[in-house]
Amino acid sequence: MFNSLAPMRLKKLLKVFCASVVLLAATSVVLFFHFGGQIIIPIPERTVTLSTPPANDTWQFQQFFNGYLDALLENNLSYPIPERWNHEVTNVRFFNRIGELLSESRLQELIHFSPEFIEDTSDKFDNIVEQIPAKWPYENMYRGDGYVIVGGGRHTFLALLNINALRRAGNKLPVEVVLPTYDDYEEDFCENHFPLLNARCVILEERFGDQVYPRLQLGGYQFKIFAIAASSFKNCFLLDSDNIPLRKMDKIFSSELYKNKTMITWPDFWLRSTSPHYYHNITKTPIGDKRVRYFNDFYTNPNEYYYGDEDP
Repeated sequence: MFNSLAPMRLKKLLKVFCASVVLLAATSVVLFFHFGGQIIIPIPERTVTLSTPPANDTWQFQQFFNGYLDALLENNLSYPIPERWNHEVTNVRFFNRIGELLSESRLQELIHFSPEFIEDTSDKFDNIVEQIPAKWPYENMYRGDGYVIVGGGRHTFLALLNINALRRAGNKLPVEVVLPTYDDYEEDFCENHFPLLNARCVILEERFGDQVYPRLQLGGYQFKIFAIAASSFKNCFLLDSDNIPLRKMDKIFSSELYKNKTMITWPDFWLRSTSPHYYHNITKTPIGDKRVRYFNDFYTNPNEYYYGDEDP
């Protein structure tokens, strides 16, 4: 298996969306309670009052993403290619076959891409990255630290369960539950239950506006990165609705790891099947020749996996 370190350019993109850092994780969400032009966050033993963003922040936010979407649409791929799997990846749950099925050479064989497709994708990627500002142009649009979770449908109820678990673990930072559309808004959750837990609802459709949101055509996991962009937090911890927090996590924002890296991620449970072309030819991201992790084993020293002659 080959080293799959995240490309630095994509890290910059995530920093723009979050205005600082994305912490991918799994837990729950809490929302702000709007009252009298301010957000009142009742926390045991103390109350924190945050000013609401200025009205023109929403207009600036929508203008920025409207322009960035223009850049994305101008760089649509010229050679769209459907997935063409040459081999079936099966039985990946069997631990002793993972290295065989998902080595670099094996991943090269899964999907064949024409040289024209690779060149076009690389050029379009570079064009889009070049238009990402090095610094977020609206300094005061994002403030403070907090948790973000995507709600909507059954995920809104799961968010409520996780918010309770988050508070029981001693976490006090505010949380925003991001709902994809107006239809996902449920008054009982957003007006009654969430405010009691220092939580508020944010509607993506409202945040991005009528000119931007329909153009995004979001679905599935795509909501997560745009939920980060739509949140009000400068430093945010992205939580999945189907994970339960077991310990206090507020302190991660003051940790040396976070201060030094400004972005913390970790792999999902699922095995990656990313084509090596993505790293070698499109993002030009150096990858190592040694295995850094085996499946979802985060505890064993990687040196235990490497003997010098494996296909990374």
